[in-house]
Amino acid sequence: MNEVSELKVKSTLSTIMKTFSLEDRKVLLAFKNKIKPMTTSDVSELTDLDHSAVVKSFLRLQKHGLIRVESRELTKVKITGEGRKYASTMLPEKSLLQKIIERGGREVLRNLKAEIDEGTLKICLGWMRKRNWVETKKVNDETVLKVTDKGFSAIEKVYPEEITLKILSAKTDWVQAPLGVRNEEEVVEILRKRNLVKVKKFIEETAYLTDLGKAVLEHEIPLKTVVTNLTPELILTGKWRDIELKKFDVIAPVKPAPIGKLHPTKKIIDEIREIWFDMGFTEAQGPLVELAFWCFDALYQPQDHPARELADTLYLKKPEAGKLPSADLIKRVKETHENGGGTGSTGWRYRWRTGEAEKLVLRTHTTSVSARFLTKIKPPAKIFSIGTVFRHENLDPTHLHEFIQVEGIVVSENVSFTDLLGYLKEYLSRLGFENARFRPGYFPYTELSVEPEVYIPERGEWIELGGAGIFRPEVVVPLLRKDIPVLAWGLGLDRLVMSKFNLEDIRYPYFNDYEWVKKTPII
Repeated sequence: MNEVSELKVKSTLSTIMKTFSLEDRKVLLAFKNKIKPMTTSDVSELTDLDHSAVVKSFLRLQKHGLIRVESRELTKVKITGEGRKYASTMLPEKSLLQKIIERGGREVLRNLKAEIDEGTLKICLGWMRKRNWVETKKVNDETVLKVTDKGFSAIEKVYPEEITLKILSAKTDWVQAPLGVRNEEEVVEILRKRNLVKVKKFIEETAYLTDLGKAVLEHEIPLKTVVTNLTPELILTGKWRDIELKKFDVIAPVKPAPIGKLHPTKKIIDEIREIWFDMGFTEAQGPLVELAFWCFDALYQPQDHPARELADTLYLKKPEAGKLPSADLIKRVKETHENGGGTGSTGWRYRWRTGEAEKLVLRTHTTSVSARFLTKIKPPAKIFSIGTVFRHENLDPTHLHEFIQVEGIVVSENVSFTDLLGYLKEYLSRLGFENARFRPGYFPYTELSVEPEVYIPERGEWIELGGAGIFRPEVVVPLLRKDIPVLAWGLGLDRLVMSKFNLEDIRYPYFNDYEWVKKTPII
């Protein structure tokens, strides 16, 4: 044992007398005359303190160098009522196998369906086929199960799952793993999924007494009651002479509490919502299942445009079509597509079909929300929406089938393209992106059009966020009944999340990784 200075021992004893609670002292004294290290469970038994109190004391003792603590994750397993039932008989798939063997090794599936409930039969057949106990054949339009050679021999075998259930059935409480079963982790996981056992993970801490701790324990450590408040009763009865007032250590270490926390993506959505509210916008919402009319036709996208193909758009099979809006609005949109209507345009010069506009799709952008609201609002107006949209994309680290879009429109006689850039710069600046640029772009329903980009210093690259522009008259006039400037943008959110949290895979926030949510700071 290394020598510990007497000065260090005296200093530590002074700290113990001044700041240690009665529980801390009990835990420290539990190590007296103990050669082997002790776990939290060992100390709990010796002191009658609960587990959480021992863990807290371990933290304090370790902070002051009296013990060294090592942690390891352990597994405990407990059999369920259903598991106990099968432990006393046999697994259901084995019971069914035995029944078929007793009937000559073959049975008609229809007969089994009449005898066994559908859920149990499905589970049994799944395991029997997986283990190659039976094979299925068609005989006179009947499905017949025939026991294989492996199935006949299985009746005499004892499987790891059965051994595990037998071990656990002998106990009434949780049993600490390992249980001594072959392929134990895999077997326990199978039983857990079948609801035959319950599994819980826990952290066990083992404390080793340090040289300082051993030196301190050679001195007397009184076990006076420590109180946090000096009450009138203690003063009047004179009991204050027999107690110690606890001094609070405001820098004492504590374990992180598993408190509830917003998902980082939700936090950014809330932040974005507040930005637009601060800038005077009103929030709008729309349906996820949308008419092709609102997704495409109302936005002056021709019915033969490539974006409408199945390669990009997810169409509903049932129901295939929905109800179109008023006949008057349909007429204005139809005429705009065919000949320009009252917009001064020549239109797309094709025959517009109602059947295409009636089709139901998973909305490909939230611009459909803006289109709907253009038929209801009175200028001037500022509207934004944040919602999920869907595209038939190839899944990879930068593309998803489902993503979130931030949409906005400003409708006013007194706005211009410069105002559009101003709104976008202010929005991106408030999100923390000071370096933004706008590249010329093309969209069927806006002119002028731009693609906003922001620079990510950590990656040394620019990322494109979506599209923006001024709605063409062919969009505005049929919906609003007059031609006035409408600034519009549709910006992706997922790439912002990637850059904010330095992620390489756009899919990661959708994995429901609790550890990532817990560790990611709310910014």
